[in-house]
Amino acid sequence: MKKVYKEKDFDFSKYKAFFAFSDQQAKESIQKFGGKMKDYCNMGGGLVCHKETAKELTKELPKHHEEERQRRLKIEGLQSIIKYELANYESYYTGDISDAMEVLKDYGATEEQVKKVYSQVLAAS
Repeated sequence: MKKVYKEKDFDFSKYKAFFAFSDQQAKESIQKFGGKMKDYCNMGGGLVCHKETAKELTKELPKHHEEERQRRLKIEGLQSIIKYELANYESYYTGDISDAMEVLKDYGATEEQVKKVYSQVLAAS
């Protein structure tokens, strides 16, 4: 999730939100924003947000995610994204494209497109 919602591209501090992957990281960030642990909620994927702003953040993240998808499609192109996600989900090792497919659906990729890229990469190696 942190990769999708790049902290540098989205102002999480506006929502008293941060990524924490340990209790120590959470405590440090909560100290920065103020309040107590009970004032914050886990949003999933390591994202923690103050309860008062969680609803607003939940509305804004999909907009940011869509902007990020469109930017990535424009810069990288669908075929490069498919190759990357197949590698990211280790599809070339496991022979299973299903996990990558879940992400690639957000980019408008069809199963046929993904299978074609998968086959091309395997044939080239």
